[in-house]
Amino acid sequence: MKKLSVVAFFLAAFGAFQLAFAEESTEESTEKSTEENNPLELSIAVATAWYPESTHTTKSGTNFVGICGAFDSAKLAFTGAALYTLPFLQADNLLMENNHLTLGANLQVTPVTFKPSIELAFSPLAVLELKAGFIGGTGWYFSPVGAQGAGEYDIKKHCYETISPFQQWYLDAYGCAKFMFDVGAVWEGDWHHIVMTASYTAGYQKMTGTSEVWQWQANSYPMANGWIYEQDYFLGYQMPIALSLIGLDVTLSGHYKSSDFDVSGIADSYDGDFMQISLSPVAQIELNESGKDTLFILANISSRRSFSEKWIDWDTEPLLTKNGREFFFNCIGLQWKHIL
Repeated sequence: MKKLSVVAFFLAAFGAFQLAFAEESTEESTEKSTEENNPLELSIAVATAWYPESTHTTKSGTNFVGICGAFDSAKLAFTGAALYTLPFLQADNLLMENNHLTLGANLQVTPVTFKPSIELAFSPLAVLELKAGFIGGTGWYFSPVGAQGAGEYDIKKHCYETISPFQQWYLDAYGCAKFMFDVGAVWEGDWHHIVMTASYTAGYQKMTGTSEVWQWQANSYPMANGWIYEQDYFLGYQMPIALSLIGLDVTLSGHYKSSDFDVSGIADSYDGDFMQISLSPVAQIELNESGKDTLFILANISSRRSFSEKWIDWDTEPLLTKNGREFFFNCIGLQWKHIL
């Protein structure tokens, strides 16, 4: 099934990337806010990605599959964000001198979805950040490109039926703990900033009005109501030049319980708690000296289920027998961000 999907993909493709930079950007924002006496930061962003078409294998175990077509889909998202940062429980020592409390609000709009979100973050130590957030959204069918923002699986028709926009909602509540370290904090120098982060996020996701499996933001793979997790690990190097950061991000994510997918006649062997693995080389480029315009670049390699039967399309995938894991080249993504 080959179609153009013009959708929001920012959290899926760039979410882990952004988490990796959160500590550095928050510290910089805090310092700039203190200097300018303005704790509020407003920004806009445009993100896009190109997805090539990849093959599927029936081999068991772990395999790598190649690209069989130059184009499978493209995605696009527009985001407006507000970030309010305040000093909180600061002390006169290295670990607590930049402690802060941050409240963020985002609104993401695409041709097929509308998704607001809020997040509260607290940094009690220089090496630790705690977060809690809530995401809501709704979607619709965009006929010009055949893209479905949100859909509910119909086991009889073996396809996803479009849900009622602004009547059924995607909901996601989560909490996150993130540890981070910058070598430059103990070894001073502009070229000594080797940054490392590790985070664990747990949350509950749901599509209201259904107990079936569903799709969200035109992602092809099925999703289900239930508790989910994400582990994220980042290693990067910051530089005092236009190419300000390069690094590698690794994300592990999935459902805690396989039984979340025990609905609608989905195959028992579908393996609902399958762990998705994502590897992303990333880069950040400062487009001007003021730091108000930034370009993020990402290439993503992901894993997915492989099946004993021949894979035909995403609509029939939930009925297949999972027999292994296959890695494939997922996408190349770009994001431009401008601070107002």
